[in-house]
Amino acid sequence: MTPSTAACSGCARLRSALRAVLVEIGWRDITAATVAAAAGLEVSTFTRHYRTVADCGFDAFDEAARECGVVCARSMPSAAQDCGEHFLRLTEAVLCWTVGRPGMARMLFVVPAQSGDSALLKRHSKFKQSLVALFDRPDPNSPAGRTHAEFLVGLCCQVIGRGLESGVKFTELRRSVLDLAPFAVTASGR
Repeated sequence: MTPSTAACSGCARLRSALRAVLVEIGWRDITAATVAAAAGLEVSTFTRHYRTVADCGFDAFDEAARECGVVCARSMPSAAQDCGEHFLRLTEAVLCWTVGRPGMARMLFVVPAQSGDSALLKRHSKFKQSLVALFDRPDPNSPAGRTHAEFLVGLCCQVIGRGLESGVKFTELRRSVLDLAPFAVTASGR
């Protein structure tokens, strides 16, 4: 997302409309007219802000990834702790953010896999790597290192995505994510 699209109220309105439309219509089936109508705007307004629906979608994804990433980074302890503690803090942050921003969470955790769009999947992978990097501060927190953190983050994102896609209630989603906690326990964390 460019600074100009991030600060533009029209772009923000279109990104929000796109996220709402993605609940009903698949990534490849959305048109500029559909997004513009959902935003209460003319198609010409859409085309002044974005070249394609995918460009709008990429910005919508980037916005969600940036926002969730900031929440996660703030949740992590500054002092080295074990992987299990990092995992619990990260998942609580993601879950709280998900409750407050369900459309963005769906864009972040459900749409990339549903879309099959390689550029969107690449962005999703980059987002997951940014979460993995949070486990690396200030020292590796797991004997398995980065590989273990990648496994945990990938598994967490997958569980959240499946839960959001199937429409489970938050309490069930939270339980499903917290059921992953034993995977975060390492020999040093026992």
